[in-house]
Amino acid sequence: MFNKNQDERFIEVFKASIQETMQSLIGESPSKALLFHLKFPESAERPTEFSANLRTVLRDGSPVVENAILKRLWDKMGLFLVHASESGSFVERVGRARELYAERQKQRQVFAR
Repeated sequence: MFNKNQDERFIEVFKASIQETMQSLIGESPSKALLFHLKFPESAERPTEFSANLRTVLRDGSPVVENAILKRLWDKMGLFLVHASESGSFVERVGRARELYAERQKQRQVFAR
């Protein structure tokens, strides 16, 4: 379903969403320290691992950060925020974003022809 280039581009958008969210929530220096403990950027390539790391470090605060990351991700993808509030785990919603990203890329290729 995903080609390698699409998946790599999605991961880059996801990473940028994480970084921007962390910086906006806690500032640049603290976000660098937190991202280090989250094993970022490598963990962002595996949303399940990233989510587990986030929950280990932030515990009960992780859902707030996860929602903020998802909102930023959806915004960067130019999608409606209603999709970001869909039910499911963080990992499931990142997976849904990945699917929609692939669909949008296919649509752009069709319109470019």
